[in-house]
Amino acid sequence: MPWRAVFLDLGGTLLDPASDHRAHRAIVRSFREAADVSLSEEKLWERYERLHQERIRQLGTRWKVDRVMNREALSQILREEGRVLEEEHWEAFQAAYWKEHLRWLQMFPETEEVLGGLRGFDVHLGLVSDIDEDFLQICLYVFPLDRFLDSITTSEETGRAKPDPAIFRRALAKADCRPEEAIHVGDSADRDAAGARRLGMTTILLDESSGDDKADYVVPTLGSAYRILVDLLGSPSS
Repeated sequence: MPWRAVFLDLGGTLLDPASDHRAHRAIVRSFREAADVSLSEEKLWERYERLHQERIRQLGTRWKVDRVMNREALSQILREEGRVLEEEHWEAFQAAYWKEHLRWLQMFPETEEVLGGLRGFDVHLGLVSDIDEDFLQICLYVFPLDRFLDSITTSEETGRAKPDPAIFRRALAKADCRPEEAIHVGDSADRDAAGARRLGMTTILLDESSGDDKADYVVPTLGSAYRILVDLLGSPSS
C-alpha cells in the first residue's frame, strides 16, 4: 500500500490529558476567587465539568467553540446563585484560561521523538482535532507542533466534531489523498477510530485494552503506535 498520509489526534494522543485537567482545575479555582462563588472549589468544579459535558453531548457532532460553552456554563452556575456573570468575572476566567494552560499543558514525553521520526517518511503528516483556534494557539506556543506538520484541521475550522466525516474529509483534502491511502492515530474508539474507519482509513487506537475490533491496531501508547507506523510505512525517505 503506497501510504500518502498519517493523521494524528491531539488530546490523549500527543497531548497529556492529565496536564489539561490540571489547567482547567486551576482556571475554575481562579474564577471562584474572582467571582466570589459560594460553592466550594470541589462543588464548583463538579458543576462546571458536568455542564460542559452535557453541552458536548447535546451538540453531538455539531460544533461550538469552548469560549462560548464556558461562558454558558459559568452564566448558569451564577444564575443558580441568583447572580449574573459580570464582564469582569468573564475576563478573569479568560485570563486564567490562557495563563493556566500555558503553565500546565504538556505533550507526552515521546511526542517530539515520534513526530520527528515520522517527518523522515515521505508522507503528509496532519493533525486532526476537536479543538478551537484559541486552544490550538496555546498548544503551538507550549510546543511548536506545526514545525512537524503539513496540515492542521480543527473542529472550529470545519464546524463539525469527530466522528463526523466532514472533519476527516477536510484533512484528506489537504493531503490530496484517498481514505485508503491514509492512517489515523487517536485515543477514542468512538470519535477517532470509528470516524476514520467509516471512511476507509486504516486506524491505530491508543487504548490500554487489546484484542478487540475497535480499530485495525490497538496499542497502549504513542510509542507503540509509532512502531506500528514504522512497520506500515517501510523505509524512511532519503
